[in-house]
Amino acid sequence: SAAAGDGGAALTAADACAHGAAGAAGAAAAECPWSGGWSLQLLAGELLASPGPFLQLQIAALSCDSDTAELRAQLTAAQEEGADGDDDAASRALLPVLVSDPEPAWLDHDTKQRFLSCKPSLEGCRQQAQLTHAWRASRSVDGVMTRPAPHFHALSGLLPIHVLGVSPEGHAVIVVKTSGAKAMVDAVFKGKDSTLTPAQLEDHLALVNEFLVKAAAPDPLPAGSQVQIYDLAGFKLSYAMGGDIMSLFQLLMEFGTYYPERLHQAIILNAPSWFNVPWKMITGFLDANTRAKIVVVRSPGAALQQLSHHLHGEANVPVAWGGKCSLPFEQYPGHRQLLQLVEKLNAGSGCP
Repeated sequence: SAAAGDGGAALTAADACAHGAAGAAGAAAAECPWSGGWSLQLLAGELLASPGPFLQLQIAALSCDSDTAELRAQLTAAQEEGADGDDDAASRALLPVLVSDPEPAWLDHDTKQRFLSCKPSLEGCRQQAQLTHAWRASRSVDGVMTRPAPHFHALSGLLPIHVLGVSPEGHAVIVVKTSGAKAMVDAVFKGKDSTLTPAQLEDHLALVNEFLVKAAAPDPLPAGSQVQIYDLAGFKLSYAMGGDIMSLFQLLMEFGTYYPERLHQAIILNAPSWFNVPWKMITGFLDANTRAKIVVVRSPGAALQQLSHHLHGEANVPVAWGGKCSLPFEQYPGHRQLLQLVEKLNAGSGCP
């Protein structure tokens, strides 16, 4: 699932964060025996077309179901070669089918590329996309940004997730105040004693993630990911020891499955000395690529340079993190945009 201001002129700088930066599509590399050495022309009426590498890539992917790296690498090269032409349109039509033909509306070209990058095999990519499709259908995620969000403020008050803006590279910057983890667990995962349900939390997280992907940072790869800041100030050891906390952690991990290749960097601030023990347990659930994107610091000042970069300067970094911004998170431009959406969704529904 951070652009700030310092009042006055600093807020202007923060407002600039909310618009982000555009990007081009991309991916990574290996080898597939059916990927080259031939070409094919299509004749339609009087038009003779050479689809170039894209048709080859589709057949290569179908022939080499064990590895998607060559597919991703050649797509990158073909897109670079055809940046000024119509090859991107061809690639949209000729990428391997992941869910259905045609693909569901949520699986657009950029999202499809992210799914093709999330597993080493094409079959693994398909399974993850199909699992996501089933989840989206079960929770009606496609309509989550058009219907009331009656539990938004209650859930936000328990485990605050603030959208602070967009980095210079076009990644949404968010902060999670983890001190509310126990309150969230007690409210959602205590069975008949709970005041809220896991399904309501799922819908809440779906709304936040859809907002990040479609509104806050909608640019395609290599942009459109997230800088996630986890502030552990106030997070106690007893929170990590409770068994119910794993239910919350598991749900959050599932969203990594539903929104793959969306993490640009995670910065964990104010990590207490005892954090090493649960951190070792947590990293056991993470692949090497994800672990490499995570920075853990005990003092926010140690990450000031990175925070300043993502937030367009120290003027937009919170004072508590060593910066110069005294705005509450709710007033950052990115979060104001989210609150305005929720207010619009709840207007006339009787929801706050």
